[in-house]
Amino acid sequence: MARNLVYYGGGYLYVSTDWHGDYSLFQEWIEKVNEHIKRKKPSLARALILGDITNPKKDEDVLTNGDIEIINAIERNTSFPINFLMGNHERGLNILANLKKEGHDIQRYLTKFNALTRIKPDYLGKLEHLPTSATTENGIILTHAGLPAIGRGIEYLFEPEEEDIDRITEGADEDFDPQKIQIKLNELGIKYSISGHTPLARFIPECQKSGMVAINNRRIIFTSNDGYSPGRKTGLCINLQKDYQNLVDELKADGDITYLD
Repeated sequence: MARNLVYYGGGYLYVSTDWHGDYSLFQEWIEKVNEHIKRKKPSLARALILGDITNPKKDEDVLTNGDIEIINAIERNTSFPINFLMGNHERGLNILANLKKEGHDIQRYLTKFNALTRIKPDYLGKLEHLPTSATTENGIILTHAGLPAIGRGIEYLFEPEEEDIDRITEGADEDFDPQKIQIKLNELGIKYSISGHTPLARFIPECQKSGMVAINNRRIIFTSNDGYSPGRKTGLCINLQKDYQNLVDELKADGDITYLD
């Protein structure tokens, strides 16, 4: 099974990330997407969540079963198709589920990975085979956290090894190094990278107005919920027919950033 989604055929791709079970905010995003569709009238509308749907944070006021509600909403949504990638939390759930099957005591991990006590075993199996990346016809790669290691071409996205999945879902320090980002994206034949995962506090003050950060104008990091402070909770509306020359500036100019706060 290929682990990289490929988006082509034009239209808009609506991107969000890191819901962590906040179902009410997820619903607000869906409403904003529908408003954008009515306004822009794209020929095709699809949505992608960059992982970490699961595991509500215990210090946040969210519905305990919010991640289950989000998964159910994705499956029954008829307005436009929604896919989601594997985040580090979905990967962690599968690792722990397998350890549990082998007889290991995983109790100490259940505060962080609390969805393990609620998601049915058959659905955990689906999470294990989630795509880990997506690419678009206009040269964008979307992942939860990081990029493949230097020396890995685009073919590794379709059949990634375990170490590739770890890097993509967890990220690495070199994913914030402008020179190494340049090398990685050039090796992939890609213009831009979009990811979530990393708290925006790492990038003060760049993120405070726009809710996102552009490293070297090629790697964009944002969040729709978890880790947004001191930035903003955002969703992105990617025009798949557009040959972007400066992705962040053009998203702003075209009204293609959705603010959720």
